Amino acid sequence: MKKFQIFRYIKNLRYLILIVTLLGGALIYVYANQHQEYTAQTVIQYSNPTANEGIAPDGSAIDPKEIYSAGVITDVISDLGLSLNVDQIRSACRVEEVISEDEQKRKDAILSDGEVYNEFTPVYKITFTADAKASKGYVRNVLDSIVKNYFVFYSKKYIDSAVIPNNTLNITADKYDYVNCVEIMENSVNDIIAFLEQKQQFYADFRSARTGYTFNDLENQYRYVEENIIPEYYAAVLGGKLTQNKEELIKTYQNRRDNCIMEISNLTDHIAKERTLIDQFGDKVTQSESQVAGAIGDNTDAIIEDVEEHWNREGFNADTTYDDLIDNYVNLRSDKNKKEIELAFCEKILSIYNDSAVVDKVGTPEVTELMDELNVMIEKLNVMYDAVEKTANELNEYSGARNISTLSGTYVEEAINVNLYIAMALLLFFIIGCAGAILIGRGVDFWQYLLYTDKKTGTANRVKCDMVIDEYSKRLLDENFSCIVFKLNTLQSTNVSKGRDFGDTMLKSFGKILDVEVKNYGFVGYNNGNMFISLFENFSKERAESFVEVIRQETENLHSNLEFSYGIANAADDNVYEVRELLKNAIKRLSN
Repeated sequence: MKKFQIFRYIKNLRYLILIVTLLGGALIYVYANQHQEYTAQTVIQYSNPTANEGIAPDGSAIDPKEIYSAGVITDVISDLGLSLNVDQIRSACRVEEVISEDEQKRKDAILSDGEVYNEFTPVYKITFTADAKASKGYVRNVLDSIVKNYFVFYSKKYIDSAVIPNNTLNITADKYDYVNCVEIMENSVNDIIAFLEQKQQFYADFRSARTGYTFNDLENQYRYVEENIIPEYYAAVLGGKLTQNKEELIKTYQNRRDNCIMEISNLTDHIAKERTLIDQFGDKVTQSESQVAGAIGDNTDAIIEDVEEHWNREGFNADTTYDDLIDNYVNLRSDKNKKEIELAFCEKILSIYNDSAVVDKVGTPEVTELMDELNVMIEKLNVMYDAVEKTANELNEYSGARNISTLSGTYVEEAINVNLYIAMALLLFFIIGCAGAILIGRGVDFWQYLLYTDKKTGTANRVKCDMVIDEYSKRLLDENFSCIVFKLNTLQSTNVSKGRDFGDTMLKSFGKILDVEVKNYGFVGYNNGNMFISLFENFSKERAESFVEVIRQETENLHSNLEFSYGIANAADDNVYEVRELLKNAIKRLSN
């Protein structure tokens, strides 16, 4: 049997090893991708002065769960144009507090004792996870959008109010009369101006990176519309007494006038009562202070804390109550002034359109021109409002970022390191392939030894010889094809004189010499009858003669009693190109 040679097995089955390695790597790649998950994470910190107490800038409690609230996630879906629903994204979000190891131990100890842990952690880790159908870019974009929209949400809820709506979107001639269209436009412009004035007061230096505007720039644009454009529209409508339905218009403004008169009357009564309460409250506070001062003499500073404690214990806070009364009084007077202005406007409209000479004007050239101008202005106001909205939203993001800071950038982790898995799989399946090649190769050795090896000589047996001869007989031989037949002449006499065991040893020694010398050039096998046949594809007759001399020398060096005869046949010299005929010629030429 052939020697155990690992590298021979690997070399012979190298393509099988390659296939096993690549197939194994492909299977692991498919498995890893099917079970892959991507998790994006970032860390934020509530950084307003009261954050360590769990208090938002407006005094309410901070709720980290709002990070993935329905409103925030809805904005995320809108921003990214996703086809998912809110619950699908919310279920993949996690918000976890980040505390030190020592603080965690203290928390665990408090909870284990059955006590309540009331400390607020201002640092939180936010994660978003998606399966293999997603990508790293997807989960990163979703988490970035969640954080961005939460900053806006936090700012709107706890710092700034939402952007005032754009009511000019509702102005259409089929819904409102001409004067109503102008009035709605005026009210919308005034509301936005008030909003911009408030922002300008607190954020005078803020300039939007998206629009390039400050709140003062935007306010100036609306001021121009308020002071120049809207008066022109009023002049055109009221001066031309334009209306779609005179009777409906008069009825509408009569109802508004009556409502204003009634509300002004109610407000007047409330104002009078509020004024009385303020006067009475002032008298009582003055009296109480005088009584306290008389009781304590000149040592007011020494016991002022006792006085305040007494008032608080009695549920009486003079400063707060008085301020509330004043604020309510001012608000009532402001509401009354607004209603008086609205009443005057209604009276003016009624005085203009109650004229019997006023008729409905629909589709006239002056109305068509007015509506065209209104539509152009509405489009312009919509563009202006878009700038207001973007600027205010950016301010909200900025304000939110000032009160919530990100401690780390967004980065994405893979649940499975696919490249590492593939590298390990290739190595593993390469080892498996090599082990399999060795087992298969050695198995083939055993199989060939059992079926095709002559046990006495160690060369191929007669069955193998027949198989090789049959294979060569299927085609014509090349010119340099040679056959050499060897026969041991002294085998029988040796068996008689020295015993069969000695003869078998001599036969085995000769077979080993042939196997070693022939295997690099051709085939050799034992064909029984003390005869060995060898076949060479690239042997001329001269080379065959030289080869026989090599065998003779090896034989003489190994065993002095071993003698053989041989016969050589060459396809070109014999002009025979069929293997069996060539073998016959070689056997005929057996000589000492």
